[in-house]
Amino acid sequence: MDKPIIIANAKLQELKDLMAEYQVIKTTNVHDGGNFLKIKTSHYHLANGKMITREEVLKKDAVTILPVTNDKKIIFVIQPRPLTKRGVTVELPAGYIDLGESSIDAASRELMEETGYYSSDLISLGGQYQDQGCCRSTVELFLAKDVVKIHEQQLDHDEYIKIFECSYEEALDLIKLEYIVDANTIIALFKGGEYINEDRSLCRKF
Repeated sequence: MDKPIIIANAKLQELKDLMAEYQVIKTTNVHDGGNFLKIKTSHYHLANGKMITREEVLKKDAVTILPVTNDKKIIFVIQPRPLTKRGVTVELPAGYIDLGESSIDAASRELMEETGYYSSDLISLGGQYQDQGCCRSTVELFLAKDVVKIHEQQLDHDEYIKIFECSYEEALDLIKLEYIVDANTIIALFKGGEYINEDRSLCRKF
């Protein structure tokens, strides 16, 4: 039997108000050469004698961080995502790994830049491909335990991000209600659940 929805209406309304504020309101089409993404086409010869052609999206490896406070609250970010149905998403802090930077250093940096929170205890939860059908880049997941706020957000010029805080159980409700639809966020919550809750059965009911 499915776990019942327990998130309070007031908490849900808080989230709806934030999403409305951070939603994309207008789109202007600009045609350019692709500054953010580059595409490479390659031919691959298979053992059965056939050849397949694939287009590869060239992107940097990335990290996603699951920040948890000492009272077991999870720190999410709300930001515009123009290509999604709502134009705005609820997700965990994330970002790309800079050249020469380790994944754990990138996780610590992105967490502080996007939220202002810091953790001295980051645990790798493994990772996955961003999209193995067209990209060889990966996303490594990290649990950030006992996060504390040490400064204000330090956002890039094109970032527009608001913090949203809720419990693990409320986060599961937001997945069921399809407010959380980001795959990396969902996987990180699944993998990190056993560290957050003493009742590990919650992970099996995810």
